[in-house]
Amino acid sequence: MKWPFGSKKGKERSSQPGGYSPTTTADQPAEKLRDVSQAGTARPTVVQQPVQIIQSSPSAPGRIDKYGLFLLNPQTSHSDGMEAEETFLLDIVALHGITGDAYNTWTHENGKFWLQDFDQKRRIIFICHSMGGIVVKKALIIALIDKIYDNIRASVTAILFLGTPHRGSEETGFPLVLTSIANMALAGTSRFIGSARSDLIKSLEKDSKMLKDISTDFRDQTRDIKVASFIEQNCTPPAKNRIVDDISGIMGVAGERIIPMPNCDHKSICRFGGETSGGYKSRYSKDKTDAVSDRILFSLVITEPTSEDLSCLHSLVYPEMTYRRQEVDRAYPNTCGWILQHESYTKWMSGECGLLWVKGSPGTGKSTLMAYVYRALQAVPAHERHMDLDFFFHGRGTMLQKTPIGMFRSLLHQLFTRAHSVRGPIRKAFQEKRGFREPGKDWEWQLKELQDLFFNAMIYIAKTRAVTVFVDALDEAGFKAAEELVTYFHILNDRLIASNSVRICISCRHYPVVARIPGLEIYVEKESHGDISTFVHDQLNSKVLVWEEDPTSIDACRVLEAAIVKKASGVFQWARLVVPMVSKRLNDGESLEAIHQMLARVPEEVGTVYEHILKNVIEASYLARTLHLMQWICLAERPLSLIELRFAMASDDTHIHPPQLRCKDATDFVETDARMEKLAISLSGGLAEVKHHGGGTTVQFIHQSVNDFLLSGGLNFLASASAGALLGGGSEHLMGLSSGEIVGRSQHRLSRSCINYLKLEEVLRQW
Repeated sequence: MKWPFGSKKGKERSSQPGGYSPTTTADQPAEKLRDVSQAGTARPTVVQQPVQIIQSSPSAPGRIDKYGLFLLNPQTSHSDGMEAEETFLLDIVALHGITGDAYNTWTHENGKFWLQDFDQKRRIIFICHSMGGIVVKKALIIALIDKIYDNIRASVTAILFLGTPHRGSEETGFPLVLTSIANMALAGTSRFIGSARSDLIKSLEKDSKMLKDISTDFRDQTRDIKVASFIEQNCTPPAKNRIVDDISGIMGVAGERIIPMPNCDHKSICRFGGETSGGYKSRYSKDKTDAVSDRILFSLVITEPTSEDLSCLHSLVYPEMTYRRQEVDRAYPNTCGWILQHESYTKWMSGECGLLWVKGSPGTGKSTLMAYVYRALQAVPAHERHMDLDFFFHGRGTMLQKTPIGMFRSLLHQLFTRAHSVRGPIRKAFQEKRGFREPGKDWEWQLKELQDLFFNAMIYIAKTRAVTVFVDALDEAGFKAAEELVTYFHILNDRLIASNSVRICISCRHYPVVARIPGLEIYVEKESHGDISTFVHDQLNSKVLVWEEDPTSIDACRVLEAAIVKKASGVFQWARLVVPMVSKRLNDGESLEAIHQMLARVPEEVGTVYEHILKNVIEASYLARTLHLMQWICLAERPLSLIELRFAMASDDTHIHPPQLRCKDATDFVETDARMEKLAISLSGGLAEVKHHGGGTTVQFIHQSVNDFLLSGGLNFLASASAGALLGGGSEHLMGLSSGEIVGRSQHRLSRSCINYLKLEEVLRQW
């Protein structure tokens, strides 16, 4: 609910039982707080009979009473039904300065009384103009001392200071100017006799002891209160300087949000002519705006989730939800910056098109680029930032990490957490399903209902908030799922075009995902040559002992670097694989000519480079163990931890025998996780890596293209190279088998290992 707080010295109206309509003076804030609270209640008393309920009307004459506490919105009104079933969750108390009253302070010259357009819920937010902010701070200081006001103080979630002079003013004529403004305003008020009190005006001078004392005493209370300070940018005639400048208008407390207000002076900073006013909506770009009433208030209010909310969130969340974005390689220094100036990106940012495709061949660095853009937008000042939602598909991850169900659960979890207004339908769907008992055990979210919930939530939230959605590696969801999601996001984008407040960015390979409806596109391999050149030069310069030390060889070094970049053909992963090979040979003393010959033998296709590594990096005697390792990493239902991989590899038919009691007694059992980590990297030739998350570990390939290579022929190569001993039959017998048949034999081998493990005496004893 909203109350405008009007003031008049010495004026107080009586009330009937059920509530009060208090007045307040600038030097008596605490006494009047008592009028709107009752000891032991959790919220201010809702004024019933004596308060005039202001109707939605632009004309001020109908507002007879201007001094007191007035209820503006007595009940909720939600045509969309998002939260219509709930009671108010927020109270907004607007307190004017010396020069105003309950209505005129907040009324634009066109008659727009913008406070009545807010639609927030429960808790208390103070909106303070000028000295009204000083009054609120003083009132809360007194409330901290007098325990009768604990309920009010505890309910205060946020304070918005509009042009509040926390440190007074540098303007030497400030008191006279403010007095002049105040007295001119008050002279036209028939219910006010006299002029503004000079002692109150005097207290607003720079370095005022009163202001210092209030700020010092209030500072300790801001830990649980969100603070936003709005700073006027224009001078208020006849003053030559701003009434409240950047220094005075800032509290200087931890977590304070500072919002400059372009084209606003000390009077107009709290007056908005409509929802599209430059002050009411702080501009994100030329054509995109983001409402202060939504962006600031929603982000300031701590909407504590109920137990039902927490249960709903628990049904959506899963442990690996953010792993992929967190583990994506950070952009190499001085790379990726080009995308922020790319024509398609700037058009997408400006709202010319809501859908941006980042396309590239395997290994071009799409995920790194997506993470770079995501982090760049997170660095945007808070008052200009969109609500960013993201999901990074992970083809090597768990089932939820690589399926649409996992994506929608993650996106809805983010929406539910950050946007209170869309919780209603999600909570309702959860309540209907909760009758089937425990989520994840007795019931699961279904794809269609998740799609509908997200679609409707985005349509609703787009009316009031600017949102950016990132979806990375769409192709890793699988061909059919990716095609369906392409259609889904195009339809969603078409529905949201009119709102001009939602941006969607999707990365994928060129194939199999085909965007049938055009959007803005960026082809990574066409733009990344400069990044690869930077990477190659820096890596050779840091890893090769005498690189560029001989002035006579600098030109030759540049030629070699250019040769590597050219052959990479825009594929960053290729350069990452080849540069270590080049560095090793250079440090071994090989000539530049020999290096060029080696480069000529290295294939251009990333998949063929992987085969080159298996042939030339891994010793032939290790290939049988390499095959076994690759089978487990590639074909396991989910990524295995180091300890799981240790026991899995020890359970193979070649290591385990019927009388055996323990897995640890198997031949070549790896005793520690540390040794297993080293072994995984060495046996894979660097194609596998270990990720650490929250005290746990997972073993995976360095890139999805490694998995693709093994399934399309890599396992065939390893099986043949290891003479097929571990798959049954010699290499001649395996030559005629297809990739699918090799995969089938590999899966059979792993299933035998699982059975062997379950038959161990130490495992049977645990049942």
